[in-house]
Parts: sequence; structure tokens; C-alpha cells
Amino acid sequence: MAGYNTTMNVLTTGVRSLLLPFTGNDDQEQTIRCQRLEELGVATMIRPADLTPHGLVHRIEAAIESQPTPITFDLSGVETTARLVRSQVFQSRLSRSTIAV
Repeated sequence: MAGYNTTMNVLTTGVRSLLLPFTGNDDQEQTIRCQRLEELGVATMIRPADLTPHGLVHRIEAAIESQPTPITFDLSGVETTARLVRSQVFQSRLSRSTIAV
């Protein structure tokens, strides 16, 4: 499947991957994510037409023969966000203390 955690693992490790997006309940989130990763050359999306023995063999063989495009992301979002929030809080406190003086 192409849930958030799975795709983050793929992006972090750079492994070859075949992703089958969940489309139940008309959910498009995983399909959009898969399409974008496929466009970037990071992963291969499995489509409904591929869900046959021959189709899966073809996709698996193609994945084995390919090398994922190396891609780098800033995966330090938590740390960056925390630093920015601390900075804003500090600036806000500094502004209030300056006004009070």
C-alpha cells in the first residue's frame, strides 16, 4: 500500500518499491502520492490492470532491473518546526517586554 508511513520508509531507505494505493471509499490520497513518487522515479505504482499474475511478474521484473532515483528531502521537519516555534515565542516575549518597559 502507499500509506504515509510506508512511503516515508521508501523515501528514507531508497529501496526499490512497488506501491498499490488504497482506493476504497473513493480515497485518492494514496493514488496521488504514488503518482508523484512514480513521476520522480522513486517508486512504481501498481494499477488495477497490473493485478494479474502476468502483470505482477512484469512489474516485479521491471522493479528488479531498475534503480530508484536518489532523492533527498529535508526530513527534519519536527526539529525545524520546534526551532521556528521557539523563535516566534521568544520574539513575542521580547516584543511584549520591550513594550512594557
